[in-house]
Amino acid sequence: MERKYRNIRHVTSREQGMPSSIGVGRILGIRVDIHLSLFLIVAFLSWSLARGFLPERYPNWNTATYWSTGFVCALSLFVSVLLHEFAHSLVAIRRGYRVEGITLFLLGGVSSIASESRRAVDDFVISVVGPLSSLAIAAIIGIVAVTSGGSSPAYAAIEYVAIINLLLGLFNLLPAFPLDGGRVLRAAIWAVTGSFRRRRGSRLAADRWLACCWWGSASTKSFRDMRYREYGRRL
Repeated sequence: MERKYRNIRHVTSREQGMPSSIGVGRILGIRVDIHLSLFLIVAFLSWSLARGFLPERYPNWNTATYWSTGFVCALSLFVSVLLHEFAHSLVAIRRGYRVEGITLFLLGGVSSIASESRRAVDDFVISVVGPLSSLAIAAIIGIVAVTSGGSSPAYAAIEYVAIINLLLGLFNLLPAFPLDGGRVLRAAIWAVTGSFRRRRGSRLAADRWLACCWWGSASTKSFRDMRYREYGRRL
């Protein structure tokens, strides 16, 4: 079975790549494909940034600057995702696994690794390196943003790259499938127990943990919204 690493989720599939994907070549020997859905999300993000986020933070720019900066920021998101997936893929190759390629699509990216991990340490290292690489990029770019300052389009793009990589790294470290953190937790349980079956059982526990977190968050928000509607203000 072929394992696919995704920055949003991890799946197992017998397919290589995705339907409606366009090959853009090889980088460091790894095939990179772009799914057609990527163009839709880049257009949507560009519009969202140009019409909302950027005008609110930088009210003195002209329309062309908003749109061009929004487009650059949208592209930078998927460059960040690509770097995240390259971290998974390069470490997998380093540890003796064959990587079929990387595909960028609507929900992020996927690295197709040709087989399941043979050892718990491989599973752990391959999984954790993606979020760590995103956090490292966020730290480096964040330092640049803090030291440069200003309100130029270049600064806005740098700030956006730092924020998006920070969120990408932290979100993927949540210990629940199909995130990287879920695989890290599973690998840790596998290493401690020495049981391949028990590491699979950890997936259900992690999924329940994430469901409880979402339920608690949604319940809290619903309660606050009800109080707001009842008294006409937030308490």
